[in-house]
Amino acid sequence: MNPTLSVPLFTGGAPVLSSVELNGYCVSHCQLPLASVTSLTLRGPMISQEEAHTLFSPLHCLTHLYIRENQIHYTNLPPIKLPSVISLHVFLNSWDALGALNCLDLPAVKALTVDENSPGRILEFSKTIHQTYPALRALKVVAGDPWGDYPQEPMHNFVAAFPDIEEVSFDYQIPRIVDALNADFTEGPPWPHLHTMAVTAPTLTDWATPRTDLMLSIIALIDRCIRSGHAISHLMVSKDITRQIGQEELQQLQGRVVLEECAPLMIMGGWPPPSPGSVDDD
Repeated sequence: MNPTLSVPLFTGGAPVLSSVELNGYCVSHCQLPLASVTSLTLRGPMISQEEAHTLFSPLHCLTHLYIRENQIHYTNLPPIKLPSVISLHVFLNSWDALGALNCLDLPAVKALTVDENSPGRILEFSKTIHQTYPALRALKVVAGDPWGDYPQEPMHNFVAAFPDIEEVSFDYQIPRIVDALNADFTEGPPWPHLHTMAVTAPTLTDWATPRTDLMLSIIALIDRCIRSGHAISHLMVSKDITRQIGQEELQQLQGRVVLEECAPLMIMGGWPPPSPGSVDDD
């Protein structure tokens, strides 16, 4: 396609168009009627911040944004404000993870899902983020490599980047974060408003790092929250994790929190399941 050519795809309009998936190659070339779109998926090669601004300008109804392989090249221009977006799902690639996050101003986003292709990208993100998420309440972190070595990084920047979290979910290799939270927050809970936590692990017989002590680490975090007066009320864990403790310990835990078994994610496949709770559109 001629890079200077812009093609209107719907010359008659598309008043009920609500969901669009764009490959990066066509972002600059396709004139789409985006005024009614509520869900947008971006994927493909990197686009410039200028192209992103042109793309997002007509998206006045956008509520759900998915940024997959696509990254936006960050050039220190003013961030693009998307006041209607309430959920963001972004993939942090190992080569350029932060451009899209630093390019977008999302004051109303309530739920953030972060997929990592390389362990620890979420920690790098939290150290270099330029934006804040004042409405964010639900955070889900998913690692694409269940066998990667998770870096030993202080967790204070990570927690400070999302200060008002109420629901958090860690999947795959990310349960190592539970250990780091226990090590860095010895006097109280990492998030004072946290009431729901979900931790899942892959159901693989050859899992490289069978965390036989993971459930004990989760219990230690819950107990510390209770002692500080900020109790976690709802815990969701995969069955492989609850099997790590005996029946008596399990009953004691059920006396402290509402315990629910949840299905682990499939390795390297599909979107994560919904984060604990739900995100309303109102």
